[in-house]
Amino acid sequence: HATNHSKGCGGVMRVAPVGMLFASLHASHGRDKETALREAFEVGCASAALTHGHVTGQYASGAFAALLFLVLTGTSLAQSVPPVLDLLTACPDNEETRDIINRAVQLACMGPPCHARLSQLGEGWIGEEALAIGLYAALSATDFESGVVLAVNHDGDSDSTGLIAGHLLGAMHGFSAIPERWRVSLELRTVLEEMAERLALCGHCASKGSTGMQAP
Repeated sequence: HATNHSKGCGGVMRVAPVGMLFASLHASHGRDKETALREAFEVGCASAALTHGHVTGQYASGAFAALLFLVLTGTSLAQSVPPVLDLLTACPDNEETRDIINRAVQLACMGPPCHARLSQLGEGWIGEEALAIGLYAALSATDFESGVVLAVNHDGDSDSTGLIAGHLLGAMHGFSAIPERWRVSLELRTVLEEMAERLALCGHCASKGSTGMQAP
């Protein structure tokens, strides 16, 4: 584990495949959902810990992986928040992460999305703020495009918050919800789609004795 005190958002940004992996394993193996959820959270935290030594950055990463796992396995985003908060409650020094997730949910319940509310969650440079901004955008937006646009139009770490919102909204609405004009010009689109398909199917491959995860 890293020995620094960083809680930058990089750990959160890279952890989405963890949630996808455990969703695929759950779908193919029929393993207990509560156990798979806890494992997704723990592996998400461990992934961030490789480079970010502050527990808040680790917890935000684990929470993001767990949220994605739940949404990808059929739970609505709003209903996914309480079990993730329960996981955090069992961890020491969880207050920063829990408090800002709760704040994001409260703001999303206050009416149509707006930048004034989003700004109350910080600028997204640190893990828990980036997660909260992405979560607020995904909870309050009516569709994929408006949620991502909301998440990137602020004065902070907008690429990171847009990524987090996009992952959540994509898990909620599916590939077809991404505007075609965004897909057409996407760099390395074929590679990204192939990697996403392999993640979605890796649980089935693992059950046959192979991960199927060779490099493209």
